[in-house]
Amino acid sequence: MNEMTHPYSLLFLNTILVFVAVMTPLVVCGQGDYHVDSIKHHARELIRNQDLTTREYAFDYLNEHLGRFLETYADYADSLPPVEGLAILQPADLPLRIVTYQLYRDTSTYEYGGWIQSKYLDKPVFLTDASPLWENDPDLDYMEFDPGNWYGVLYYDLMPLTRTGDEISLLLFGLDNYRFFTKRKLLETLVIRDGQVRFGKSVIEMEEDLPVDYWKKRFILDYSVQAPATMRYDPEWEKIIFDHLMFMPSDIPQQRIMRVPDGTYSGFEIVEEVPKLVYIEKVFWQTMDEAPGGRAQEDVKRDLFGNPIDR
Repeated sequence: MNEMTHPYSLLFLNTILVFVAVMTPLVVCGQGDYHVDSIKHHARELIRNQDLTTREYAFDYLNEHLGRFLETYADYADSLPPVEGLAILQPADLPLRIVTYQLYRDTSTYEYGGWIQSKYLDKPVFLTDASPLWENDPDLDYMEFDPGNWYGVLYYDLMPLTRTGDEISLLLFGLDNYRFFTKRKLLETLVIRDGQVRFGKSVIEMEEDLPVDYWKKRFILDYSVQAPATMRYDPEWEKIIFDHLMFMPSDIPQQRIMRVPDGTYSGFEIVEEVPKLVYIEKVFWQTMDEAPGGRAQEDVKRDLFGNPIDR
C-alpha cells in the first residue's frame, strides 16, 4: 500500500484500513518496521501450523519479503526484534546479520531459507537451499558454495575469524535436522569479500602438519536423535568443543545402529595467526557429568531457537 499524501476524512481512512486488513495478510506498520507484523505472523506459521500448504506459503513469503524487512535496519544501530521461528545472529561488534529458518515437510525432509545482511554487501543476500544435492556427497567437507547453492542449515552461533578493510571471515555453527533418526551439526566458514559471499574456506586441519590443500572447509557431526550432541565455542577453555561419539546398537529395528556421545569431548584449537582450526582428539582426559560450560536445566520451555514458548 502506497503512502497516502492527500487528506482524507477519518471515516474514509478507517474504511480503507479495514478493507486492507481483511483482504490481505500484508500488514504495513511504521516506516522503521516494514512488514514487521507480517514477518512475525508468517515466521510463526512456519513452525506452528500443522498444515503443510500453510507452512509452504509462509516459507515462500519469508523468502520473498524478509530481505526488504532487513533493509529497514540497515544502519545496524538497533538489533532486530526477536521473532519466533527465525534464527537471528547479529553480533554487537560487527555490521552483520544472518537470519535462517526451516520448513518442515515431513519427518525426514526439511528445507532451509536464509538471508545475510552486512555493510560489506550492497543489499541483503538470499540463500537458496541446495542441500539435497550435496548432503550425502563424500566430499562435502571440502566443497565451496555460493548463496545460490547453499548447504542449508539453521545457524545458531558464529565467531569472527579474520577481519580486514574489505573482507570478513566467520565460523558458523549450524544445525541440519537431516533425517528422522539422524541429526547433523555443522561447522563451516563464511567469507564476505568484494561484495561476494562464499561458504567454505580451507581452515580445518584434522592432522598435524597436513598440507593446506587437504584442510577441510567444514566439519560435520552426525548423531542419533535419541542423544543430541553439542558443538560450541567454550570461552573458558578457548576452544571449540563437541561430543566425542561412539556407535552402539539401537533397540529400534529400523535404526539398527546409533551414534551417541560417549561422555568425552573432542575439539578444535583456534590459531588466529594463520588462521586455522587444529583438531584435538580428546580435550579432556576424564569423563564429565555435564558438557563444558554446563547444561543447567531451567524451568522454561524453549523452541528450537531458544525463545520461550508460551504455555
